[in-house]
Formats: sequence, structure tokens, C-alpha cells
Amino acid sequence: MINETVDYFKRLSGPFMKGQRAIVSGADDPIGFAIARKLSELGAFVTLCGERRWDYLEERAGELPGAYLLCRCDGREEHEVRDVIKETRARFGGVEILVNNPTLREAASIETVTESQIREAYEDAVLGALNFVRAVAPVMKHQNQGRIVNMGHFTAKSGSAAWGPHFAAARSAMLGISKELTTELFPYHITVNSVAPGVIKGCTAPHGDVNPMHVPLGREGTPEEVAAAVVFLCSVYANFITGACIDVNGGAYMD
Repeated sequence: MINETVDYFKRLSGPFMKGQRAIVSGADDPIGFAIARKLSELGAFVTLCGERRWDYLEERAGELPGAYLLCRCDGREEHEVRDVIKETRARFGGVEILVNNPTLREAASIETVTESQIREAYEDAVLGALNFVRAVAPVMKHQNQGRIVNMGHFTAKSGSAAWGPHFAAARSAMLGISKELTTELFPYHITVNSVAPGVIKGCTAPHGDVNPMHVPLGREGTPEEVAAAVVFLCSVYANFITGACIDVNGGAYMD
């Protein structure tokens, strides 16, 4: 179904993101890489950022059909993030799209979670996202356009013992960041939205998020299905959407 949807858009208007310049943080996990690949397939120039699974990113980057840039970057380090923006502008000329995809997923219960894990979860998600937005906002403001998508998670809305309170809290913060930035950046035609994945193949907790049989659609989702929602929010088809969150969870949680 996801490939049919992408093919439909291609037939409708060709590579409808041709020439757009995108940065995807956390491109070294399955969801982040799927987002980068879909953007590339639809004509965007993509900067792929990663740090924890750098070998994975190097091995798979060649799958992108279009021009791309690899940047090893720890989003928690402001100077590294600013270097990514600088390198992207030097290579592609600008930045229209930013996808913040935190990759730290370390499960723990309320009794076993450590202060270090709590700090790491927040720094990976919140500090990383805000560092990227702080660095790219002046560029987007100057261009008078931009798309920012922050990756949350369905546990931020429904709760789940699979990942733990630190994870849910950090991903809840991602949703809050999107709403605040919406009100601050809309005068510059910059939209800010979120995507909240559910049970996604290759991205589940050690003991499983939710039994797929408890998902109304009866299966795990795929990284490509998450990527489709992100790409939509980055496209001209979402010009009048900002401050929203798209749930990609097969009906496991419904607002």
C-alpha cells in the first residue's frame, strides 16, 4: 500500500519534492533512514545525520537515488549541529526541511531507570531537536519558508510499560516543542508538525511495545509507512497544516 501511494504521487506530479533541501537527524535507525530515502526518491537533496550507528548509515546511504551528504553528528553538541547546517548549505545551497528523529531507545521501569538514563533520553530528544531548530531557523526565516517535523511516539499519548517513563516523557516533550514552535515560526511560513509512530518493525522495545494482535490493523507498521506521513508533512500537500500530530500506529491509540 505504501509503495502504491508513493507511486500515485509520482504519477500525479513527478518527483514533487525536486530540489528541496532536507536534513534528517537520526538517519542511522530504520525510521530515520526510511524518511531520508523517501525524501530522496521524491527528488529532495538529503543530509543524513547519525552517530550511534554510523556503520549502518555508511553501508546503506548508497540506496538513496539522489544527491546526499553524510554528516557524523551528535545532536547534543551545538557546534556539531551548526557544522551540519553549514555543510548542507555549502553543498546544496539552503535548507527547506528538517526532520528531528531521536534514536535513543533504552527501556527501563520506574524502579530501574537511572538518573543518567533520564538525562540521556531528554538530551537525545529535546536538546538535540532544539539545537537543530536553533541552527536552522535563521536559514528558513531568510528563505521565508520551511518544514520542521519532530518525531514523537504513541507512548507519549497512551503510556507503555515497554519503554519506561523517561522515554515517554522525552517523546511527550517533542510533541510540546512542535506546538510551541508553531506559534513562533508561522509568520515566516515555517510549518512545524509531529509524527507519532506506534509498533514499528525493527523499532520495538526489548519485550515488545504492544502485541501486534492488539493493534486493530493486526500487524506491526513499517518504517516506510512512518516515512510516508513525514514526507507528506514536508510537501506542498501540507501547506495548510501546522501544529498537528499524525499518528501512525494502526489504530493502537486514537485521539
